[in-house]
Amino acid sequence: MVQFDLSDRETIFSSLPPGGIGAEIGVDFGEISKVIRRNAKPRLLYRVDVWIEQSRAVCGHDPANYRQEIKDAAYRQVLGWFVVDEGVRVVKEFSEIAAPMFPDDYFDWLFLDANHLRCYEDIQAWWPKVKSGSWLMGHDYCTAGDFITVEESVDRFIAETGLPLLTTDDPIYKCWIIQKP
Repeated sequence: MVQFDLSDRETIFSSLPPGGIGAEIGVDFGEISKVIRRNAKPRLLYRVDVWIEQSRAVCGHDPANYRQEIKDAAYRQVLGWFVVDEGVRVVKEFSEIAAPMFPDDYFDWLFLDANHLRCYEDIQAWWPKVKSGSWLMGHDYCTAGDFITVEESVDRFIAETGLPLLTTDDPIYKCWIIQKP
């Protein structure tokens, strides 16, 4: 049984058993990807992001919705960092389209940090992909402006499933963790 250090985002990855198969959904420039790789020590890590500028109707005023040339630079950066790492796979696709590419009960853990207005849909898409006894986690457990409704989405899923919820001790933009029975 994993005893999570809930201090912050970095410590939850240090709490995971090494050698698993994980995924980060929503990679951006890959800064957290490096932390995940170093702290979680997965055998195989998938990084899934679309790296496409999206309309305000899709993602609100999310400050991470950069112009396309910046998104392209972020994608090139991630590829450059991890192209020589045989334990990393990069998937350039929308989250909900990428999820069916993986078999059910495949991942030892998943970390969601993609479109903050579609968190509930991401949870629904990726939940079947997590093994029983493993964890679905994410970032930005809060509601902020017109671009983050993660807390509402996670709370809705918790209400529907009756599962316990863990959150990090961060003062804002907490991480959330749900263990699959």
